[in-house]
Amino acid sequence: MRSSLQQEFYKFIHRRGYWGGIVALWLLMAVSVWLEGTKFDSVAQSYDWGRWAALVMSILVATDFGGEYENETMDTLFYKNTSRGGVFLAKLLILLGYVFILSLAGGRFTMVIQATRAPSTLT
Repeated sequence: MRSSLQQEFYKFIHRRGYWGGIVALWLLMAVSVWLEGTKFDSVAQSYDWGRWAALVMSILVATDFGGEYENETMDTLFYKNTSRGGVFLAKLLILLGYVFILSLAGGRFTMVIQATRAPSTLT
């Protein structure tokens, strides 16, 4: 299990898609601000953070698992490890960590938007 976690963490850090996911989340939130403006409802929902994070996560998870099967690296992981469940659990833990990272990024960007835009339009 430990080696599976180390392998998945290494892959997570070195893939550009995950870091691009944070940028995509920020861009989608900025589009929400631009289209909807800054209203109390949009601030309370953190500029549709949940909707955009779910979209980004679904794309990245599908790309991750699809890429593993396409490049036949999933089979190699299964041969090297004694437990298939350990491989999937390691992937799940890394992806849950990424949800936490997206949460922090979305919250921070919401604060940035609030600090730069909201005081002038909220009453």
